[in-house]
Amino acid sequence: MTRKRQRRRPPSDRAPSTPTTLNGVGGHYTPLTQPQLHQVDTAIREVLTDIGFSEAPPIVVDTVLAAGGKLNATGRLCFTNALFDQFLAEVPRNFTLHGQTPG
Repeated sequence: MTRKRQRRRPPSDRAPSTPTTLNGVGGHYTPLTQPQLHQVDTAIREVLTDIGFSEAPPIVVDTVLAAGGKLNATGRLCFTNALFDQFLAEVPRNFTLHGQTPG
């Protein structure tokens, strides 16, 4: 009867790993709490409605203005809250981001 030799692993300098705890309920990954999500939503809305875009392509400017956006006093393209809400209501919930071929 032959015996197979088992390799012995050298002692590791690393501490034993512990499982990662995800902040989730029912199997859903939720990295932000509801108050944090509200903060992000508020900040995004402030940027889009008050600051806007300075160098949007003409086709984007025309599309946003036709949908209810506006140009502010400095010529920056701004969204309205109503336009932002409309976009969120219509945007697909699932979509695929395809990679690009380098070169």
